Amino acid sequence: MSEPTFERVRVKGTDLIGTRAFFNSASRPYRTSEGPMDAVEVYFAETGEIRRFNDEMLEKLPDSE
Repeated sequence: MSEPTFERVRVKGTDLIGTRAFFNSASRPYRTSEGPMDAVEVYFAETGEIRRFNDEMLEKLPDSE
């Protein structure tokens, strides 16, 4: 399996900014489950938390410079 890549995201409607992982080979987010409860894990460096969100709740942020 290839190494993941990472993307900065914001939780829509908040100022929460975190990071989610993508598999290089498929360019798809790592998912904790499949089906109706589909979710991606987002890591928040400020608090050390990992939370799960539906993709629709996240917006991609530009890469930091």
